[in-house]
Amino acid sequence: MASKLFFAFFLVFLFCGFGFASTTSNVLYDWSWQGVSVDACDVSNEEAVFCDAAQFSISLLKKLDSVSAGSSFEFDAFLMGDGFSRDFRSDFDYYYSNISFFDSPSFYINEQDGLRHYFADFDLFVFKLNGEAWVDGAKLVPGEYRVSVDVPIDFNPGVLGFEPVVVDFEFLSSPDEESALLFLPFDGEIGFFRGDKDRSGYGVVFSSGGELSLNDKVIFDSAVSGGIVEVSDFIFVDDFVELNDFYKKKQLLKIVDEGDFSFVAEELGSYEALITADLNGHKPIVITKKFAVIEKQPNFRNASQCNGNGVCDFGENEKNCPQDCLGETQFDFSIILVAGFGFLVLFGISLFIFKKKLNLKN
Repeated sequence: MASKLFFAFFLVFLFCGFGFASTTSNVLYDWSWQGVSVDACDVSNEEAVFCDAAQFSISLLKKLDSVSAGSSFEFDAFLMGDGFSRDFRSDFDYYYSNISFFDSPSFYINEQDGLRHYFADFDLFVFKLNGEAWVDGAKLVPGEYRVSVDVPIDFNPGVLGFEPVVVDFEFLSSPDEESALLFLPFDGEIGFFRGDKDRSGYGVVFSSGGELSLNDKVIFDSAVSGGIVEVSDFIFVDDFVELNDFYKKKQLLKIVDEGDFSFVAEELGSYEALITADLNGHKPIVITKKFAVIEKQPNFRNASQCNGNGVCDFGENEKNCPQDCLGETQFDFSIILVAGFGFLVLFGISLFIFKKKLNLKN
């Protein structure tokens, strides 16, 4: 499906309804142990940020480093839409223990009594959501959460016990103002081993197969968008701070010229594309297009009596073929039949009269 959009520029938002001029929620693009403080996500922190799973885990592990066995504590935290799947915990532990271990504190990576022995063990470290065990594939919605942590009486990273550390998330409220950035938990470089993407149940993945070029196919491989979009033009920004400009609020894609845009559906079926075009100072325009993807091109049979050859042929008239017969006289063979029948009748009558007269003379 191709549509030509004639606008000065075309704004695409990740989610419908996000305000154009609202303020952007605080986010942090740092996944180092030094860059993420122990209270980075805490609501009580005046400089708190919305943390993704990696940042929250760093903050939580720092808290656990200073607690004693058999204790419990809770705090409120701002969290992005992210997941704490088993794959996340394995990738987190692998990254900070093998790839970025120079940045990791000894209380986590120490082979004898590091907290990694708990965090990477699915039986000794348990995440829950509203009291229920975490299910792989589940994700938090962005917002404020009450985080309850129970530390078992036999908690000892040096001599592993049998009871788990339990972390339970209870949803409290949604963000004061929505932001597309809260649905983009990058989680640093966790899960990207040797340049390959390896994430399941957490984070987002952006893959382009290399440097993007004009008319390249951009693949958004995530639970939010998915599919393939062919982009006519795009510009790079060096820092997310640039998106804080008033006219770029939450703007993830800006197309600056008119052009053709192709949407490719990978599966058979019927689709409906909803396109919203917004030009500064003008009323937004919403265009809905329906299309279907079929297995092969159908063969169409022309059932019309009109052949469109410019000649009013037999069976065509001004009603069923005006392009051939409009203003023209159609040669109708029925006239010949009627005329022929009339001629035969007249000939028969004439012959009958002639024979009758001939008999009278004789």
